[in-house]
Amino acid sequence: MNFNEMMLFSKQFSLVWFFLIFVIVLFWAFRPSHKKRYEEAGRSILREDDEPAPPASPPAASSAAPPPPSAAPDR
Repeated sequence: MNFNEMMLFSKQFSLVWFFLIFVIVLFWAFRPSHKKRYEEAGRSILREDDEPAPPASPPAASSAAPPPPSAAPDR
């Protein structure tokens, strides 16, 4: 297999590969089982809540203190 044949094969293979990925992503996004989730997400932005959203859970506290800043050498 020479260089030109290898390049032709790689271009054709990548075209098929990316087309398959595109089809899989479309299938995943438009699955009927996700319809309720997407409709709720679409309506949530239009909902008029009088109170702010609940805060996100804080990250787990670590017992280790942060490292001290390193001093840069004077030049």
